[in-house]
Amino acid sequence: MKFLKIVIILGLLINLLGCSKLEKIKNKMNPGSPYKKAGIDRFYWEAEDDDKHIIPLIKPYYLYKWKGDDEWILNSSIISPIADINIKDTYIYGSTDIDYFGDDKNVINNTEFFFIINTKANEIKRYYYKREKKQFEEELRKLNLPEKYLEPQNIYWEFERYPDLEWFPEDVKKQLREVKASLK
Repeated sequence: MKFLKIVIILGLLINLLGCSKLEKIKNKMNPGSPYKKAGIDRFYWEAEDDDKHIIPLIKPYYLYKWKGDDEWILNSSIISPIADINIKDTYIYGSTDIDYFGDDKNVINNTEFFFIINTKANEIKRYYYKREKKQFEEELRKLNLPEKYLEPQNIYWEFERYPDLEWFPEDVKKQLREVKASLK
């Protein structure tokens, strides 16, 4: 009788350990699974899909880059490629840099402009670098936005490692951190 109890207890322990290992394997194969189970909006944890890399900004805005390409594009498709960007409160702002090449592969025209997106009002302002840089800087000061910019690729690398970007809502960051801690 004691032998049968020991066998049953060992069987249950092995089964429980096996389930835990299977769960870890499943999470490695599908990294989004724990975030999905926790009920976190996919917008805040999906770093890539089949053919592009993604950086969530302020919902519904995000940057994406086609795999194998170097240019980051804002999903509004009005502003691209993004050279530098920052996010604060309800604002997304930064600069673009577009080179036009001649037949001899030399740059014949370089157009750079700054932009500020007010996500609450769904309003986009553009400022051309050569003519309107001072107006752009004045608008940043008026809105109390820091003149600090991040390169999208660096943001993406950070997002892959630590999914709670500084501009995410606090409740979302807390959920993401809890899930990340449970995976260790």
